[in-house]
Amino acid sequence: MVVYLSGQLIEVIDVSSLEEQLQQAFDEFERRRGVAVDIHRQLAEIEVTVTAPRNVVSVTVGQHGQVRSVQFPTTAYRRLTPSELAATVMDTIAKAQAESRDKMAELMAPMTPPGFDLKAMMDGTANLDALLPKDFDGSGFFERPTA
Repeated sequence: MVVYLSGQLIEVIDVSSLEEQLQQAFDEFERRRGVAVDIHRQLAEIEVTVTAPRNVVSVTVGQHGQVRSVQFPTTAYRRLTPSELAATVMDTIAKAQAESRDKMAELMAPMTPPGFDLKAMMDGTANLDALLPKDFDGSGFFERPTA
């Protein structure tokens, strides 16, 4: 395609090259969309079960750490005081939730920017100053380039 403005040749555009680039961009979009759909499905299927020492309690959590099941596979819980049992249950829940976050971070790693620590962000230990520097100079960030 040849573009003229006021009788002057402005630009020669190879339309077939543009079509090829557009097709490549579309193909890449479809590939990434497929990866995202697959990751989303896998995230929804996350289920983690952790059993406390001596089979006192077994806890199952889902994708977001929500407790789905608490079971006492043996009678070992009977040998614990109420406060020991409560502490064991809470500790087991916390371990299951941590494993669930680890699985989420592992699955989402291909979708996160290089160097971004998703696990640290999810468990609240991320260094936000490194992620969002206080001295960020945003001047010109939203300005349109001049031609």
